[in-house]
Amino acid sequence: SSSSPSSLVFVTEQDVFLTAPFSLQSSLRPLESGVHALLENDAHRCFMSGVVQQRPNADGHIVEYLHPSAIVIDIETLPFPEMLSFSPMLYNGSELDTGGALPPYF
Repeated sequence: SSSSPSSLVFVTEQDVFLTAPFSLQSSLRPLESGVHALLENDAHRCFMSGVVQQRPNADGHIVEYLHPSAIVIDIETLPFPEMLSFSPMLYNGSELDTGGALPPYF
């Protein structure tokens, strides 16, 4: 099912600003070979999108999470919204900054 535009939330940091037009709905389409897939409808949209950030721990294990500089969330389709947190944390031995609490969510 397609969500209404009012259910989309754009989370940014205080020093981020847009310099060109940006479509929240398009940003939730799955990527295909590094380019947004052209879908006939929004039935396969993601519930969250953003830029992946990686942090290694002392053992070389990599933790990936969404950097909070620009995250689009579809609140209407987001599973378990009460579990979502952007807090910094220690996860698998990696010190993660803001957005670090996203790995346990996924």
